Amino acid sequence: MITFDSKAHIYYNDGAKIFSVTQILKGAGLLDFSMIPPAILKRASNFGTAVHMATSLHDKHILDAEKLDSALVPYLEAQIKFMHDTDAEILLNEEHLYSKKYNFVGTPDRALRINSRIKIVDYKSGNTFNQTTSLQLAGYKVLYNEGKKVIDKAKDRIAVHLLGDATYKIEPCEDKSDESVFFAALSIHNWRLRHDNN
Repeated sequence: MITFDSKAHIYYNDGAKIFSVTQILKGAGLLDFSMIPPAILKRASNFGTAVHMATSLHDKHILDAEKLDSALVPYLEAQIKFMHDTDAEILLNEEHLYSKKYNFVGTPDRALRINSRIKIVDYKSGNTFNQTTSLQLAGYKVLYNEGKKVIDKAKDRIAVHLLGDATYKIEPCEDKSDESVFFAALSIHNWRLRHDNN
């Protein structure tokens, strides 16, 4: 059973610590926020977490809109507009997924069916895109597709930027090498773990 310690940001599988997609990319040196001042990074992270929570609760139909911070409203409106415009069907909403085959875990924002195609979606509370997002989505796609029939597998990955003016922008992730790069990162991460423990 997968459990998550949100304060420490650590996943466990039946009590044993396992690493997430994000931690794997960090461990391989592909995700580095050291150049961002800690206070700014923490503020951005907290705001992004709040946006994700609001959109997730809304999609589960349990959001208390009256208690929502006004700063979050345009981002939620952007997400609602995206869902309406694409007529998306929610297949997965912020669920912890575990790969038995590769022993890693992750929590994709959404898996959506849009125009008969299943897409792994990452919501961003801003306009900035970096290639690491594409690699994260590759890892999430591996997790989502494990054990599924071909017809039920995700084919696409997209980042959806939710903007402060209540609009959104879709960024397709189409580099076919991303999955191979993610697996390379997983190998580097696991190699470092083995050698760090020796």
